[in-house]
Amino acid sequence: MASFQGIAWLLQEPKTTFYSPRYNQEPLSVRRQVLPFWMQPQIVLQLGQTEYIVLNSRPADATKRSGDAKETKKLIELTVRPLDDVRRAQLYQTAARTQVLEVFVEVEPTRERLLRCLRGEEVVDPGKKLLDDAFAALEKAQQSRDKKTSIELYKEAGEASGRLKSC
Repeated sequence: MASFQGIAWLLQEPKTTFYSPRYNQEPLSVRRQVLPFWMQPQIVLQLGQTEYIVLNSRPADATKRSGDAKETKKLIELTVRPLDDVRRAQLYQTAARTQVLEVFVEVEPTRERLLRCLRGEEVVDPGKKLLDDAFAALEKAQQSRDKKTSIELYKEAGEASGRLKSC
């Protein structure tokens, strides 16, 4: 199961004096996967049709790349190894090559969520958490024998659903 799915723009050619940077829009997903040659689950990034093992991820300043100050907080720099290359390196006892990818996302909160996933931190969708909280409050209200407590729990569930609409 993917812990993050979205769209990203992969840098194909950096900005030069005469040309703007060129990007390809790619579907992106991040998941944890146990591989036969590692004991710990690894962070696997699928960008387009290619899968990578993520070695390092960090936010980067996009202003230098695009020249647009509004793009500052949308770039992520990833140090990765192609998964096929890692498998081949394990099989033939050769060195696996690393590469650096620069990926743009639409907005800063998306970048923060993606970075948390790439670092292996558990990401909880705020909408799902609010929904779970609302259902938990409703369940408690239905099981409560005290009328006053039930009413308070129903109100709490209503407030949680109101916050859900604003997400």
